[in-house]
Amino acid sequence: MTITWLIVSCNSTAEASRIGNSLLKKRMAACYDVVPKSSAFFWPPKKGKISRAKGVFLLASTLPRHLAKAKHLVVSKHSDKIPFIGSMKIEHVNPDYYHWLTRELAPHA
Repeated sequence: MTITWLIVSCNSTAEASRIGNSLLKKRMAACYDVVPKSSAFFWPPKKGKISRAKGVFLLASTLPRHLAKAKHLVVSKHSDKIPFIGSMKIEHVNPDYYHWLTRELAPHA
């Protein structure tokens, strides 16, 4: 049994929770986790300067059929001009969790 993790880099726990709660209310995700992180990246673009920041990852459990709309919702609520949004296929999910997740998600979101 396979699910999808929607992975979003957020600037704060508050931002991740706001986006995660929106995904839950729209039934595009059945649950989410917020995980602390630190980052290093080139910013501003094409200037060669390395910037550093702290933030969090939002990991939302969903199904592939919800991914496109969930990504669109994230973009509409995220504070970054170019947010990191990715996904990961999670295989061999235990049946009880999988059945709970599928029952919690909207049938055609």
